[in-house]
Amino acid sequence: MSRAVSDTVRQRLRSSDIDSIGRKSHIEKSLYSAHRTSQCAIEKKAMRRADEDWPHGCPRESLLPRRAVEHTHRPHACPTAEASNQTDMKRDNSKESTDRPEIVAARLSQCICDVLIGKEEQVRMVLIGLLARGHVLIEDIPGVGKTLLALATSRCMGARFRRIQFTSDTLPSDVIGVRVYDPKTADFEFKEGPVFTEVLLADEINRTSPRTQSALLEAMAEGKVSVDGTTYSLANPFFVLATMNPVERFGSFDLPESQLDRFLISIRLGYPDRKHELEVLERDMEYVHAEQITPVADVETIRRLRQAVQDVKIEASIMEYLLDLVRATRDHSQLNLGISSRGGLHLKRAMQANALIEGRDYAIPGDLRRVFLPVATHRILLASGTMSGNSRERKEEILTAILRSVEGPV
Repeated sequence: MSRAVSDTVRQRLRSSDIDSIGRKSHIEKSLYSAHRTSQCAIEKKAMRRADEDWPHGCPRESLLPRRAVEHTHRPHACPTAEASNQTDMKRDNSKESTDRPEIVAARLSQCICDVLIGKEEQVRMVLIGLLARGHVLIEDIPGVGKTLLALATSRCMGARFRRIQFTSDTLPSDVIGVRVYDPKTADFEFKEGPVFTEVLLADEINRTSPRTQSALLEAMAEGKVSVDGTTYSLANPFFVLATMNPVERFGSFDLPESQLDRFLISIRLGYPDRKHELEVLERDMEYVHAEQITPVADVETIRRLRQAVQDVKIEASIMEYLLDLVRATRDHSQLNLGISSRGGLHLKRAMQANALIEGRDYAIPGDLRRVFLPVATHRILLASGTMSGNSRERKEEILTAILRSVEGPV
């Protein structure tokens, strides 16, 4: 009897265990099913996100779980990480190529020449003066495009532009600024003058008094101004294009040689030839056209190019050639005043700027020969007994003869 009861109890316990195991299996299956459903939802969401981020509808497989990648079948192949990196490298190289100094200089030159027709060489000299951290003097008659050149230069490089029309009563405070009493604050407030800009046109600088001329030229040399004991820094870059009318001398104050020497380059625009003047008339080139110019560079690019000019290498033989030319102007019988040491430094910087515009990081003798006349003409003084006629033309003849007589490196 006891054995029969014992067998019955054992049978019921086995049945209970089996039911328990069955319920456990059912729960595990339910949990597994829920896990797979959640996992599939996550994979699908990741695939949708990758499809949206990746170009051309191709999923970014690195964002998907491994299972989704293994079971994903696409009709077309996705770009690999290596191909993507190569594309990015090509894009970066393309950007670097368009930012090369010679490319930027070519864009600037073309932009200016679109409004100043037929003056490619003069525009090049202005760019050399800009990149060599100097200033440019334009000696020419009215109406040949001096103002247009200055305005176009500022617009093409995306810089601020201001103009001073000098007269006999222009004061230094009209140039650099003045302190004005403000009754609201009961204090003096500094009002900036026109020199607080990036490109300044100093129109007819020889019309104003020597005192006012000195105030501007000091700002050009120092890059800062002082008012009532307070020093104010000017913009970087600060580039001055000054004009002088060599014909009308009445009521003018010619710049002395010591102040002329502060300009890195002097140029003349002159009348355009018949073909280009006809184009000017047909296109009706006016001041407003320069106002509508779209910049092809920015001020930060100009700063970078100015720094690159200083890194242009010059061989010792070329430096010796430069010094030979400078000393030849001092020893010439038809000159009372030759090129100064500052003029020699300006020659060096202009030569480096021309090399950079040509796309080289080293200078050659041709760079020096190209900038020699524009840098040297306004620095020399003819001897009193020299038959001049037009003094500038005579100076250029003497400098050309010096270039031919001084032997340079091959």
